[in-house]
Amino acid sequence: MARFFILVTVSSLLAVLTLACSDDNKGQTNSQPSASPFETQAAERAVAPADQDAYRKSVTGRGIVQETCVYESDEGIADCGERGRFALEPPPTSLDVSCTVGLSGSSPQYIVCSTGPGEFKFYAVGT
Repeated sequence: MARFFILVTVSSLLAVLTLACSDDNKGQTNSQPSASPFETQAAERAVAPADQDAYRKSVTGRGIVQETCVYESDEGIADCGERGRFALEPPPTSLDVSCTVGLSGSSPQYIVCSTGPGEFKFYAVGT
């Protein structure tokens, strides 16, 4: 008799669980997928000034803070995370490039990329 009671109890529990879970996969049939929070934002243009020395001197001593960026060599883009993505014109040609963004407050002012020991190129943002 105890086996019969256990069998009925287990069967009842399985039936209740099956009914409770059967409605989980129903959603709106015509819903649009929402935009991914990781969509790539458009790159802002950053152009290398012809007179690099004059540009470097113009930004020196302005209280600018620098943050590291990731250089995407296949696209010629410096990805500076929440600070933005910057299309470098012309892009560095070296294989070993590291870039930083120069910030005045929270506003990007320039990108500077190192292409080797002592070799730097500035890019003015928003030109």
